[in-house]
Amino acid sequence: MHWFTADEHYDHNCIITMEERPFMDTGVMAHELVRRHNEVVEPGDVTYHLGDFQWGTKRSRIEELLRSMNGTHILVAGNHDACSDVHHRYVREVRRYARAGFLEVHQWLVLELEGIGRTLLTHLPALETLNAQEDQRYLDHRPIMDGYDAQLCGHCHRRWVRRGNSINVGVDVWGYKPVSLLQLAKFWEQSSELR
Repeated sequence: MHWFTADEHYDHNCIITMEERPFMDTGVMAHELVRRHNEVVEPGDVTYHLGDFQWGTKRSRIEELLRSMNGTHILVAGNHDACSDVHHRYVREVRRYARAGFLEVHQWLVLELEGIGRTLLTHLPALETLNAQEDQRYLDHRPIMDGYDAQLCGHCHRRWVRRGNSINVGVDVWGYKPVSLLQLAKFWEQSSELR
Protein backbone atom coordinates (compact mmCIF):
# COMPACT_ATOMS: atom_id res chain seq x y z
CA MET A 1 0.00 0.00 0.00
CA HIS A 2 1.06 3.59 -0.61
CA TRP A 3 0.91 6.27 2.10
CA PHE A 4 1.46 10.02 2.01
CA THR A 5 2.45 12.49 4.70
CA ALA A 6 4.22 15.81 5.20
CA ASP A 7 5.41 18.29 7.78
CA GLU A 8 6.38 15.89 10.55
CA HIS A 9 9.01 18.41 11.71
CA TYR A 10 10.73 15.92 14.00
CA ASP A 11 12.83 17.73 16.67
CA HIS A 12 11.30 21.15 15.92
CA ASN A 13 10.37 22.75 19.26
CA CYS A 14 8.51 25.76 17.87
CA ILE A 15 6.19 23.74 15.63
CA ILE A 16 4.35 22.41 18.68
CA THR A 17 3.29 25.93 19.68
CA MET A 18 2.98 27.36 16.16
CA GLU A 19 0.60 24.63 15.00
CA GLU A 20 -0.98 23.94 18.41
CA ARG A 21 0.10 20.32 18.33
CA PRO A 22 -1.08 18.25 21.31
CA PHE A 23 2.40 17.21 22.43
CA MET A 24 4.30 18.25 25.56
CA ASP A 25 7.72 18.36 23.87
CA THR A 26 9.64 17.12 20.82
CA GLY A 27 10.43 13.77 22.44
CA VAL A 28 6.75 13.06 23.05
CA MET A 29 5.90 14.34 19.56
CA ALA A 30 8.48 12.06 17.91
CA HIS A 31 7.33 9.05 19.90
CA GLU A 32 3.69 9.70 19.04
CA LEU A 33 4.30 10.41 15.33
CA VAL A 34 6.31 7.18 14.97
CA ARG A 35 3.70 5.21 16.94
CA ARG A 36 0.86 6.53 14.78
CA HIS A 37 2.88 5.87 11.61
CA ASN A 38 3.47 2.26 12.64
CA GLU A 39 -0.18 1.87 13.62
CA VAL A 40 -1.23 2.21 9.97
CA VAL A 41 1.85 1.53 7.80
CA GLU A 42 2.88 -2.11 7.34
CA PRO A 43 6.52 -3.21 6.82
CA GLY A 44 5.96 -3.83 3.07
CA ASP A 45 4.30 -0.45 2.43
CA VAL A 46 5.77 2.69 0.85
CA THR A 47 5.44 6.12 2.46
CA TYR A 48 5.98 9.32 0.51
CA HIS A 49 7.12 12.09 2.86
CA LEU A 50 6.33 15.41 1.15
CA GLY A 51 8.85 17.55 2.94
CA ASP A 52 9.89 19.06 6.24
CA PHE A 53 10.70 15.66 7.68
CA GLN A 54 13.13 16.71 10.41
CA TRP A 55 14.32 19.96 11.93
CA GLY A 56 18.10 19.83 11.67
CA THR A 57 20.36 17.79 9.49
CA LYS A 58 21.92 15.11 11.68
CA ARG A 59 22.19 12.02 9.51
CA SER A 60 22.24 9.80 12.60
CA ARG A 61 18.91 11.23 13.76
CA ILE A 62 17.29 10.73 10.35
CA GLU A 63 18.61 7.13 10.33
CA GLU A 64 17.22 6.55 13.82
CA LEU A 65 13.78 7.86 12.89
CA LEU A 66 13.55 5.90 9.64
CA ARG A 67 14.73 2.67 11.31
CA SER A 68 11.93 3.02 13.88
CA MET A 69 9.23 3.45 11.21
CA ASN A 70 7.56 0.68 9.21
CA GLY A 71 7.93 0.50 5.45
CA THR A 72 10.07 2.05 2.77
CA HIS A 73 10.46 5.82 2.66
CA ILE A 74 10.64 8.23 -0.27
CA LEU A 75 11.30 11.91 0.37
CA VAL A 76 10.10 14.86 -1.69
CA ALA A 77 12.19 17.63 -0.15
CA GLY A 78 10.63 20.51 1.73
CA ASN A 79 12.02 23.97 2.41
CA HIS A 80 13.22 22.86 5.89
CA ASP A 81 15.05 19.82 4.48
CA ALA A 82 18.69 20.55 3.67
CA CYS A 83 18.29 18.48 0.46
CA SER A 84 15.75 20.94 -0.99
CA ASP A 85 16.84 23.01 -3.97
CA VAL A 86 15.85 26.14 -2.05
CA HIS A 87 19.28 25.66 -0.39
CA HIS A 88 22.46 26.26 -2.37
CA ARG A 89 24.27 23.05 -1.24
CA TYR A 90 21.33 20.73 -1.74
CA VAL A 91 23.03 18.29 -4.17
CA ARG A 92 25.45 17.06 -1.50
CA GLU A 93 22.57 16.80 0.97
CA VAL A 94 20.47 14.65 -1.39
CA ARG A 95 23.17 11.97 -1.17
CA ARG A 96 23.29 12.31 2.62
CA TYR A 97 19.53 11.85 3.00
CA ALA A 98 19.69 8.79 0.75
CA ARG A 99 22.50 7.33 2.86
CA ALA A 100 20.39 8.02 5.96
CA GLY A 101 17.71 5.64 4.71
CA PHE A 102 15.41 7.26 2.17
CA LEU A 103 15.05 4.93 -0.82
CA GLU A 104 14.67 7.97 -3.09
CA VAL A 105 15.00 11.73 -2.66
CA HIS A 106 13.24 14.07 -5.11
CA GLN A 107 12.52 17.75 -5.52
CA TRP A 108 9.17 16.81 -7.06
CA LEU A 109 7.59 13.65 -8.39
CA VAL A 110 4.71 12.71 -10.70
CA LEU A 111 2.64 9.57 -10.08
CA GLU A 112 -0.45 8.14 -11.74
CA LEU A 113 -2.65 7.51 -8.72
CA GLU A 114 -5.69 5.27 -9.01
CA GLY A 115 -8.86 7.20 -8.27
CA ILE A 116 -7.12 10.57 -8.61
CA GLY A 117 -5.14 10.65 -11.87
CA ARG A 118 -1.87 12.23 -12.92
CA THR A 119 -0.66 13.68 -9.62
CA LEU A 120 2.18 16.06 -8.84
CA LEU A 121 3.90 15.49 -5.49
CA THR A 122 5.69 18.54 -4.05
CA HIS A 123 6.18 20.13 -0.67
CA LEU A 124 5.05 23.62 -1.61
CA PRO A 125 1.44 24.06 -2.75
CA ALA A 126 0.85 25.16 -6.33
CA LEU A 127 0.82 28.85 -7.21
CA GLU A 128 -2.91 28.54 -7.90
CA THR A 129 -3.59 27.84 -4.21
CA LEU A 130 -2.15 31.12 -2.93
CA ASN A 131 -4.15 34.11 -1.87
CA ALA A 132 -2.82 37.58 -1.04
CA GLN A 133 -2.91 37.02 2.73
CA GLU A 134 -0.69 33.94 2.64
CA ASP A 135 3.01 33.29 2.74
CA GLN A 136 4.51 34.56 -0.52
CA ARG A 137 7.96 33.03 -0.01
CA TYR A 138 9.45 30.55 -2.48
CA LEU A 139 7.28 31.74 -5.36
CA ASP A 140 9.89 30.60 -7.88
CA HIS A 141 9.79 27.08 -6.36
CA ARG A 142 6.01 26.68 -6.40
CA PRO A 143 4.62 24.51 -9.20
CA ILE A 144 1.90 25.37 -11.70
CA MET A 145 -0.89 22.81 -12.07
CA ASP A 146 -0.79 22.76 -15.87
CA GLY A 147 -0.97 19.15 -17.10
CA TYR A 148 -1.85 17.51 -13.77
CA ASP A 149 -5.17 16.25 -12.45
CA ALA A 150 -4.15 16.84 -8.84
CA GLN A 151 -1.35 17.82 -6.49
CA LEU A 152 -0.40 16.34 -3.12
CA CYS A 153 1.59 18.75 -0.96
CA GLY A 154 2.43 19.90 2.53
CA HIS A 155 3.75 23.21 3.89
CA CYS A 156 0.35 24.71 4.74
CA HIS A 157 -0.06 22.76 8.01
CA ARG A 158 -3.59 23.41 9.42
CA ARG A 159 -4.70 26.12 6.97
CA TRP A 160 -6.59 23.84 4.56
CA VAL A 161 -7.03 20.23 3.43
CA ARG A 162 -8.06 20.84 -0.18
CA ARG A 163 -7.80 23.98 -2.21
CA GLY A 164 -8.53 23.75 -5.93
CA ASN A 165 -6.91 20.53 -7.14
CA SER A 166 -4.32 20.47 -4.34
CA ILE A 167 -4.62 18.21 -1.31
CA ASN A 168 -2.58 18.86 1.83
CA VAL A 169 -1.27 15.54 3.21
CA GLY A 170 0.39 17.14 6.25
CA VAL A 171 0.15 15.44 9.63
CA ASP A 172 -1.65 18.45 11.13
CA VAL A 173 -4.82 17.71 9.14
CA TRP A 174 -4.70 13.88 9.01
CA GLY A 175 -4.54 12.89 12.69
CA TYR A 176 -0.73 13.10 12.94
CA LYS A 177 -0.22 10.04 10.75
CA PRO A 178 0.13 9.16 7.06
CA VAL A 179 -2.94 9.02 4.84
CA SER A 180 -3.42 6.08 2.47
CA LEU A 181 -4.02 6.27 -1.25
CA LEU A 182 -7.43 4.67 -0.64
CA GLN A 183 -8.35 7.44 1.82
CA LEU A 184 -7.10 10.12 -0.55
CA ALA A 185 -9.02 8.72 -3.54
CA LYS A 186 -12.22 8.65 -1.48
CA PHE A 187 -11.59 12.19 -0.20
CA TRP A 188 -10.85 13.36 -3.76
CA GLU A 189 -14.12 11.92 -5.05
CA GLN A 190 -16.24 13.26 -2.16
CA SER A 191 -14.71 16.73 -2.17
CA SER A 192 -15.00 16.93 -5.99
CA GLU A 193 -18.72 16.21 -5.76
CA LEU A 194 -19.14 19.17 -3.39
CA ARG A 195 -17.47 21.60 -5.83
